[in-house]
Amino acid sequence: SIIGSGPAAYSLAALLTASPSNPSVVLLSQNANKRWMPNYGCWAEEWEVLDELYAARGIHGLMDRGSDVHWEDTDCFFGETSHGVLSRDVEGSHRRTIGREYVRVSRRGLKEVFCDGTYEIICQDVSGTAVNTNVYMPPGSITFHESYTELTLKDASKSTVRAKIVVDGTGAESSFTIRDGREKEGYQIAYGIECNVDGPGVTESMVGDYDRQKMTLFDFRSKAWNNADGLHDHDAVQKPTFNYVMPLSKEVIFFEETSLVANPAMSFQECKDRLRDRLASQNVRITNVLEEEFCYIPMGGGLPRKGQRIVPVGAAAGLVHPSTGYQLCRCPSSNLAVCDQIVFELAHVEDLNQPFDPDIAAARIIGRTWTPDAIRRE
Repeated sequence: SIIGSGPAAYSLAALLTASPSNPSVVLLSQNANKRWMPNYGCWAEEWEVLDELYAARGIHGLMDRGSDVHWEDTDCFFGETSHGVLSRDVEGSHRRTIGREYVRVSRRGLKEVFCDGTYEIICQDVSGTAVNTNVYMPPGSITFHESYTELTLKDASKSTVRAKIVVDGTGAESSFTIRDGREKEGYQIAYGIECNVDGPGVTESMVGDYDRQKMTLFDFRSKAWNNADGLHDHDAVQKPTFNYVMPLSKEVIFFEETSLVANPAMSFQECKDRLRDRLASQNVRITNVLEEEFCYIPMGGGLPRKGQRIVPVGAAAGLVHPSTGYQLCRCPSSNLAVCDQIVFELAHVEDLNQPFDPDIAAARIIGRTWTPDAIRRE
């Protein structure tokens, strides 16, 4: 059983059902049939590698169907002068073009790629909150038996699902996985919008300072807007944010004002106000908001506690990059090894005609995500 409805859960379900042994897989979440909300972006070369790795497993289309906008280059604004120099006293508008292609991941397309498998989907959430290692409340919500785990669903009849291996793909705020050291976390906060714009700064080739033919990864500048109504210039320097810009079409732009990491977290309203004033300083006015995005990403913190029988993947396993918040490529990449280990655990028992031990299996599976080398890199 896989609990969750995001890329971590769906990619693993697709990999398992595409494997030669084709184990029985069920995905559990009341949100399973809802569309994914976040705008995911990725370096094109990384997505191409992932596309090849998944195609080798019989899962095709990550590049063709799983991405929908492609930019040939990427810009950044760090406040450098025209000579590419950073100064404490003078903020410049040097455009640093870094020569790397970028893609937006298609939320609809990628989910369709991962839904091509034959696994079962039950649109119900699982009951239970971990209060200690392998202890869940309310009592009986998750029951560990000698060779399987029993999950209670949140439906009216409190149906149960039994599985040899249970995977948690419910994200960073999972109620099923304990990660120690979370008091050390910082938080990435971002307010994003897909919108229409107009104003003197909007032309055929530019939206303010942003080239329509390029993706803008970072715009950290603040001098032009940091003393606008309701803002404080000191805060803009001490608590910086950046704008992340995806020109999606001639009519639609995606902007996201992002606090990279802070503790305590910046408010969504602060990010929203900064985005408004940043764009106004470039003579850009938002005329219609097509979609709003409120992004919250815990950064850093500890690894999953050892000894847990439910196996975390993706953000539930702490796979968010502690410096950038990136996770989309890390998660499906990690799931390749997780899939292999799950298949091995299920087949190994049958080959040796031995009783299945879910605890030993879980320890070996999570060990494929957090190898000694991966732990050293973090």
